Amino acid sequence: MYGRLPLGRFPQRLRTIPNAPAVLWYEGNLQPIDFEHTRWCALVGSRNPSTYGKEVAYRFAFELAQQGVVVVSGLARGIDAQAHQGALDAHGLTVAVLGTAIDHIYPREHTALAHNIIASGGLLISEVSPGSRVVASSFSRRNRIISGMVHTVVIIEGANHSGTLTTVRYALSQGREIGAVPGDINRPTSFVPNMLLQQGAATITSTQDILELMA
Repeated sequence: MYGRLPLGRFPQRLRTIPNAPAVLWYEGNLQPIDFEHTRWCALVGSRNPSTYGKEVAYRFAFELAQQGVVVVSGLARGIDAQAHQGALDAHGLTVAVLGTAIDHIYPREHTALAHNIIASGGLLISEVSPGSRVVASSFSRRNRIISGMVHTVVIIEGANHSGTLTTVRYALSQGREIGAVPGDINRPTSFVPNMLLQQGAATITSTQDILELMA
């Protein structure tokens, strides 16, 4: 069962971003979701992460969820999936912002993960109307919603020219706190976080670092 969330019911921080969506479609139960008084954090990164990146994303999501933080990501392969699963395993809340319509889960192998998010009290969210065809540009546009919904964005791996950089640009334009996990300099997927650290992003080496960044 899909619901329609008009602009007036968005969290305040999302209503005020540049080019805010006019409407969001959702699946799940809005009742346990506190948009305004709960801490929200996005964990995002590479679709082809290292084992290290997967472990870090899962652990941070698990520990953040234990602290009552809502974990947000994009249901993509790699870091996103690990973040959602970590929050689920901690019996916390996680929200997936889709680049497809709410009735078209992509990638298909994440259908069970999407159902588990809903069953746990979390949400699937998309600005794409149900029944709409997949459009490649929707995936980059949804990144402004991921960063717009949260207080803090943490980058865990991302190669140069990857979609992770799009999320970073949106987060900067929205005035969000940005943290990055240091990466192995020999790995292409360490490019984005290491670049951000050089440019002054907060260094994230523990869940406590994220909590302090959100304080």
